[in-house]
Amino acid sequence: MNFSIERSEQFLRDAEELFVFLAEEDIDIALRFMSSLESSSMLLGKHPIIGSPRDFTNKALHGLRSWPVKGFESYRIFYLVEEKLKRVRILRLIDSRRDLAAIFN
Repeated sequence: MNFSIERSEQFLRDAEELFVFLAEEDIDIALRFMSSLESSSMLLGKHPIIGSPRDFTNKALHGLRSWPVKGFESYRIFYLVEEKLKRVRILRLIDSRRDLAAIFN
């Protein structure tokens, strides 16, 4: 059974900002990124525990996982799996080279 996908407002802002950044250099790359982001997100609905578990001190993020955007692996989708609701809640899209502890703790 597939899980539903819920995208947070912050995730949508992250994706939009990254699209604009990439489009300023090359619109084709930006469009390819968005297509990869969508397919990577949908994969999480089919295989919700595929992502790597992440451990931060913020207790509200217990169970947080991350999954790379195919073809743009430094960008990671951060999400929570809500088993009872059969839902994947996508929280953020972040470049993994950033200080993730500062962002999530």
